[in-house]
Amino acid sequence: MTGRPESIVSELLVRHGRLYAEDAGIRLTDRPGPLYQLLVLAMLLSVPIPAETAVAAANSSRAAATAVSAGIGTLSSMAKTRSW
Repeated sequence: MTGRPESIVSELLVRHGRLYAEDAGIRLTDRPGPLYQLLVLAMLLSVPIPAETAVAAANSSRAAATAVSAGIGTLSSMAKTRSW
């Protein structure tokens, strides 16, 4: 395996399969949200638990954060219209 880093990564993926980030549903982009999700996943993977458990926990954490964000958005719009 010699050559450019991109070709090395491609070869590793061909040989060894998917990334944990893919399994956790994290779409890797150079933005704060996905990078934070990746950090949470990395921290969970460093704990002595099965990788599948860490990936499932990261996925659940991401889903919960999305639900909280949606709830905050609803509360914010309710406060603006005073429809409570």
